[in-house]
Amino acid sequence: MYIISHLINQIKQSIFLNHKILRIYKTKKSYSLIDFLYKEGFIKNFEEIKENKQDFLLLYLNKIKKFKNIKIISKPGVRFYKKIKKDLKNFHTKKELIVLSTSKGILTHKKAKYLNVGGEILFYIY
Repeated sequence: MYIISHLINQIKQSIFLNHKILRIYKTKKSYSLIDFLYKEGFIKNFEEIKENKQDFLLLYLNKIKKFKNIKIISKPGVRFYKKIKKDLKNFHTKKELIVLSTSKGILTHKKAKYLNVGGEILFYIY
């Protein structure tokens, strides 16, 4: 979870400073989160590079204002889990996007409701 919090903060800071490219270490968690952000349209593109036997991801960033309005929910010491049937069933908003880590991977609350899976709430964008 620390990796995800750190990665979100790096992206927020890079967008705030108008950087177009960001280089991060590649891990399974960082790759899955970056792939999710790419599919949802929060980053333009990304590619894998290798330098001195170390794998990196090179992110090409969009200038998205709504990415500045992000709140990390689960932290290393305190994790929040939600069940679809109880907690996310009545969540109907178009402005907010809840991002969950589920058994099916990293999903939005809409896709989690469709697949009927719950999981750890990572962050939300408002």
